[in-house]
Amino acid sequence: MFAQMENACKDVSSVSWLRADLSRRGEMPDYGDLEAFGRETAKRVKARLLELKVGREGGVESGVFWY
Repeated sequence: MFAQMENACKDVSSVSWLRADLSRRGEMPDYGDLEAFGRETAKRVKARLLELKVGREGGVESGVFWY
């Protein structure tokens, strides 16, 4: 599915893709607790975007990055 989405955006000049690092699943709350799982996912995505400086001067402009 990711390849299809990436291919659909091939004509866009800059896209930063964030993908879940499945090797870190053990660090996440149980998926059955959707609120906690969503909160932790949002926390990780936000931290990674800040680290990459997406949308800011000197930040990455495109690529695939894991969180």
